[in-house]
Amino acid sequence: MTEAAASAVRDARRTFLRSRRRAFLASGGVALGLGALAALLLAPNRLASVRLGDVALAWWAAGAVSLGGLLALSRAFTGARGIGVPPGASRWSPLALAGVWGSPALWLGLPPLLLADGTRGLWTPAVVVGGAIVALLLLATPWRRTSGLTATASTLARTRWPAARGCHALLGSIETMVIGLFLWAQLAAVREAGAMADCHRAATVSAALLLLGALLLPDLTRVRLAALGGGLALAALAVPLVAVALGTTTAWPFVWSAVASRPRIAFGESSHWTGEGRAVRAPAGSATLKFGDEQRVRFGARGSVVVEPNEGGRLGREVEAGEEVVLHPGDRLVVPGNLALRFEAGRRIPDAPDSGPDWVEPRARPAGWLWLLALGVTSGLGTVGLPTGPAPVGGGRLSPAWTAGLAVVLVASGAALAVGWSLYAAWLTPEIYVGGVTGAEVYALPASMPGARASDHLWTWLALGGLATGGAAAALGGLGGLPAARRQVRRGRRLGLALVASAGLLTTLTPAGAWTLLVLALGLAASTLAPAAVLACWSEHATARGLTAGTGAGLAVFLLVAVGGAAGAGGLWEGLWGSADTLAPVFAAPVHALVAWLLRGQRAASQRNPLPPGLEGLAAPLPAGPRAG
Repeated sequence: MTEAAASAVRDARRTFLRSRRRAFLASGGVALGLGALAALLLAPNRLASVRLGDVALAWWAAGAVSLGGLLALSRAFTGARGIGVPPGASRWSPLALAGVWGSPALWLGLPPLLLADGTRGLWTPAVVVGGAIVALLLLATPWRRTSGLTATASTLARTRWPAARGCHALLGSIETMVIGLFLWAQLAAVREAGAMADCHRAATVSAALLLLGALLLPDLTRVRLAALGGGLALAALAVPLVAVALGTTTAWPFVWSAVASRPRIAFGESSHWTGEGRAVRAPAGSATLKFGDEQRVRFGARGSVVVEPNEGGRLGREVEAGEEVVLHPGDRLVVPGNLALRFEAGRRIPDAPDSGPDWVEPRARPAGWLWLLALGVTSGLGTVGLPTGPAPVGGGRLSPAWTAGLAVVLVASGAALAVGWSLYAAWLTPEIYVGGVTGAEVYALPASMPGARASDHLWTWLALGGLATGGAAAALGGLGGLPAARRQVRRGRRLGLALVASAGLLTTLTPAGAWTLLVLALGLAASTLAPAAVLACWSEHATARGLTAGTGAGLAVFLLVAVGGAAGAGGLWEGLWGSADTLAPVFAAPVHALVAWLLRGQRAASQRNPLPPGLEGLAAPLPAGPRAG
């Protein structure tokens, strides 16, 4: 090797190591920030709910972690040069990325968490934003040889080990399953938004047909449509919330303080539920209301109800319109969906926290550190492993730092909008707790407020339409990550058509919720794809055999834990939010990494892609440089 060639190799090696060090340090900083937030949420003496100004300390800490992660991302990309990608695609890439990472299924899943727990409910949005930052740091760095695309596990494995067909097939199959679950989650979000307007079936079918038609368009057009739909969804959520804030107060710390200071969460005199009454929405077919006060409930139509007294037993009865029943503290009332009920003003709202302080620090929480760990691993690693499709980073007019930063800002904006809607709904319409919060009713806030006007109903339609539009756009963006779509256009279209048709049929026939399905998709991605992608991108000693075995082991553990939890395997699963799918990655991801490490290459470091050009001699001995003097 000549001296000039050796110098070039040394320079390339320094560049690679410097880039890797930046990415790892920034990722570690984000992980430490999230760990500090988790420690604050678990701290004794209710430290997280100590007020700093009008807002709990945990809320300020969550915002600080997100801003710190964004700063770390921008510093890691400082001085990076983009790789040549189509300028038209680069302009849309931030919205395309944000549409997948911050989808309407996530927006519908955050309000129930936040309304159930005013402190730890912020953990999920903080982890999702942190996961998006880590994904950009580790998988979208512009010094890799992947044409500037946000890479997936199968793309990296195919680039690095071209002959390892078994590894490609396994990762591609899992990516297809994850995308299928993601599509199902987004169509379920469209259905839930449509249910608020009593057109859930029409909304689902329309979204599925739009997706089928969009699959016939060129790839770049689909990226632009997905980005445009995601942008419209963000605007449709932001404008009505701004209108509500301008009509009440724009000082969100005051709103938080007002909710947290309520001596009791009860029906107001001007509430729709104490006047003409409202129908209980029950996605599962029936709703169970738990009462904290003695209350007289009047039925607005004929139906079959079940009273479960606090002392035990079940009393079924047929009720007529105008009939009343008296419930005592601790009693439960099981009513069918869409049965209109009228409550007494001043009485506690069923299923709601007893007071504002009980909302900030609930006396009975789903779980402690285990819940935080499970949801953190699932949401964070799941975001890293989620196939995002062909979203270029760092080309065209936007620099890599601006492209990556804008994508994270958009993801954080969507999460912040969901938090804002939840907070104003808890303040203005606390009756959303009746029957349990599913998420979509939060976005009907303008029309649910007392004295709502025609313009308020228009705002509600805009917000619900934005959710439906965003769901279709996120599904379209997710389809771009199909492995076949990156190899053969026709095969990718056929596979996409089959997935959309299957997801639309399942959405119509089953009541599975959008958040539950999204957690399942993230859990599978966190257990299998996220470790594989990071190892294939950064580990110089990773092998295709180790990646295949690790992915298979992660998949087996995920299925074992998920199926065991679904079968009701005892107290380990009790108290977890959602299902065992949330907990499975806690076991599966470490097993995946351990198996891949045991089967790593023991000899020289990898000389293949995606290491940067000039590192072909990375493991070769280099001649000494010129000596001084």
